[in-house]
Amino acid sequence: MRIAFASCICTHAFKDQPVWDRIAQEKPDYLLLLGDLLYLDINTVPHPIDMDINAFAYLAHTRYTQLMQQPQFLKLVRSIEPGRVFATWDDHDFLWDNAHGASVRRTPTQADKIDRSTAFHAAFRKALATGLKPYSFPEQHGDPVFWQQPQAPLDTPSVKLSDKVLLHLSDVRTYRTPLLGVAAAKRTLLGAAQREKLGAAIASGGADTIHLFASATTLNDWRHYPNDLNWLRGLAAKHRILVLSGDVHENRTRSSDTEGLRLHELTSSGAAVCTGVTVGSRQQNFGLLEIADDVISARLYHFGKAQTDLDQIYDPVSWQESTPVRVAGVPGGQPTVTH
Repeated sequence: MRIAFASCICTHAFKDQPVWDRIAQEKPDYLLLLGDLLYLDINTVPHPIDMDINAFAYLAHTRYTQLMQQPQFLKLVRSIEPGRVFATWDDHDFLWDNAHGASVRRTPTQADKIDRSTAFHAAFRKALATGLKPYSFPEQHGDPVFWQQPQAPLDTPSVKLSDKVLLHLSDVRTYRTPLLGVAAAKRTLLGAAQREKLGAAIASGGADTIHLFASATTLNDWRHYPNDLNWLRGLAAKHRILVLSGDVHENRTRSSDTEGLRLHELTSSGAAVCTGVTVGSRQQNFGLLEIADDVISARLYHFGKAQTDLDQIYDPVSWQESTPVRVAGVPGGQPTVTH
């Protein structure tokens, strides 16, 4: 099983996106999009916070349509079996930079934008599930599917990829509280109901299940939300959890101890942006995770080239990570361990 993952795509600023062609060369079985797919608030006048609800809906519809019609992205999605492309969101898809759902929901002039952005992202997910079949996404921003009331919160499903692999799509924006003015003990990233739902899904897996936890926010940000981080670390002590994250416009790896099994994280960010979204160094990053019965290997790519210094191997039994041992003169493919 080969899972490609990427995040941070600014289609209205970057029309050509070679990263999708490079991912296609790896022939992934699944594609996971880890947020910041639209950049609603970049090169946008007026700013989304100053828009009325109709203008905001028109903007969201336009940006989703631009992404889905981007030729290289569309070709990649249609090369993957329908139902095998998944997405979650971060602040630039949800509303705007550093938006916290818990505080925005309490602002009468802004709260309805959460419902509208939720409806658009849910419709985007449905279109992805069809392989972006023609007319799978409503053609007008005024389509009733985007304006239902009450609007259900964004779903956070746990998807069975195989008998031993579960993918959990988290929502790190809808229930997120600000840092300023909120004591650490009262902050929440996921909210109690989402933690309960995802926790139950993780606990339901078998002892040897691999749990891929999709979080647009990196664990470095989770540390500001100790209730959520302690919850995740508690689960990771007993279950094999690998966090897949985005947001930071570079590739990273991280592993840490818990009171039991290790907690691992792979971050790939900057599929079609610069380091500063539209300024700085151009980025073309993605990750590839390969899961076999006896080994899990991960490789991160920058401008189509493997960043072999970031290669990781995870033992599915001990859940320990290691760096592949390489033989001089032997070209890489996916990383392998030589003991």
